[in-house]
Amino acid sequence: MPRINVVDAANAYKAKDVKTPIVIVFGWVDEMKVKLIDAGIRHFVSKPFMAEGLLDAVRDALGERD
Repeated sequence: MPRINVVDAANAYKAKDVKTPIVIVFGWVDEMKVKLIDAGIRHFVSKPFMAEGLLDAVRDALGERD
């Protein structure tokens, strides 16, 4: 299986016009987040995180927020 970084994967996802939401869990700098936003990723959870934070991000991604 070829190695691919998260930004390349996000760009490939965007190029295929896939509608499934993605939540990215990350622990790196804002520069990477900007690249992911440019690739169409809108839902993030920063490490370390609580379960509620992950659940909120998933709900946001699915459009189920209160």
